[in-house]
Amino acid sequence: KALVKRDAPDKLDPRSINCIFIGYPKETMGYCFYYPPENKIFIARNAEFFENSLIVQEASGSHGLLKMKHNEVVPIEVEPQNVKVPIRRSVRIPQAPDRYGLYADVDEYELGDLNEPPNYKAALSDPEYDKWLEAMNTEMQSMKDNELWILVKVPPNGRTFGSKWIFKKKYDMDDNIRFTQNTDELCVYLKASGSIVAFLILYVDDILLTGNNVTMLQEVKYWLCKCFSMKDLGEATYILGIKIIRDRSKQLIALSQSAYLEKILKKFRMENSKKGYTPMMEKPDYRKSQGVKTPSKVQRMQRVPYDLVVGSIMYAVRCTRLDVAFVQNLCSHFQQNPGEIHWTVVKTILKYLRNTKDMVLVYEAKPKAELKVSCYADAKSEYIVAAEASMEALWMRKLVDGLGNVMPSNKRRMEMLCDDEPVIAIAADPGILKGAKHFQRKYHYIREVIQEREIILKKFTQMTT
Repeated sequence: KALVKRDAPDKLDPRSINCIFIGYPKETMGYCFYYPPENKIFIARNAEFFENSLIVQEASGSHGLLKMKHNEVVPIEVEPQNVKVPIRRSVRIPQAPDRYGLYADVDEYELGDLNEPPNYKAALSDPEYDKWLEAMNTEMQSMKDNELWILVKVPPNGRTFGSKWIFKKKYDMDDNIRFTQNTDELCVYLKASGSIVAFLILYVDDILLTGNNVTMLQEVKYWLCKCFSMKDLGEATYILGIKIIRDRSKQLIALSQSAYLEKILKKFRMENSKKGYTPMMEKPDYRKSQGVKTPSKVQRMQRVPYDLVVGSIMYAVRCTRLDVAFVQNLCSHFQQNPGEIHWTVVKTILKYLRNTKDMVLVYEAKPKAELKVSCYADAKSEYIVAAEASMEALWMRKLVDGLGNVMPSNKRRMEMLCDDEPVIAIAADPGILKGAKHFQRKYHYIREVIQEREIILKKFTQMTT
């Protein structure tokens, strides 16, 4: 039993409510409580526990005051009798009074009335046992992937702590299962009702909602505001340092990180530097051997925020600034021991970003969008890049297929362009071993997708910009 502090009580309302402590939440700090009057489970941090106060069932009716009635005592003459009365023992089973709460209904306090199994055995006997089993397997696999525990032998005098499954259904305002998580992009959730769909993109405590029905989106926002303390900011214009620009007449949407880039330039005192016109110099020749070697130079480079600048640029590269992806990746190779020349390259990137900070990444709506991938390099590296590009392309197709009816599924083979005919031949024919014996087995994945008619590799004959 516990007293839980209310979030925002009215002036005359009590400051706390009587609840039942049922456990600890997995996703956040605090305690899980059950509030019987509203049949609701919630999480709170501020509570006062009464460990010595047991749960009792409230008796119906009111407790009236008992009045003692004094009757006149009339003496009665009783003749002595020699009859022996046998001792009669009660056949009732002795038990503690109800006020101790030792015989409360266990099922009631395991929340069985919420149509949720109270334990593992009940979950397996539930009509929806297959869904409970799938949820348990997913949870166990998640803990295994994140290495939350390691199996060890119990010491001779050691004791183990038990655990228990907590089964909870997630409902929406229509008592249906909530958004379905996308298996290829875990931050994307989908809710579909016929041709009406809604997407919820979640990153920590920032949420983007989009869909093809305004009424459904309003219902989702109303439900979220009812369950959580959140603020509706209206149409999305800015999220995670990215500005969203729309042109509905031309069906264009653009992403800009100009404010983020200005923040980087001011942080590293490059806001007044010269403007650059290229992200890197022509014919770069950078090596790890160019790192600092003398103690004086090492001490100076330790004062240079090389790692911070490269990491800050990397976020812009991953979001909108693909034009500096190559040089940023090149600079990241020298983070362990950068030299003066490497620091000059990083400053060149900042000068270029200062000149092009207002550039945006534009997405255009096309009825027949085709995915084409190009790769350039020598035979071995190009084969590796082609294999990795095929994995990325198939992942994008799976992601699009998982969006439901929003985007039509395209089952045609995707075209991948390559400028090396030997690589095309090696990928298309598993029998060719010359020049490919030293390739790692995992890169031959491209052969499988070509044989399964997922991808077709074609010759790239013309350079385009």
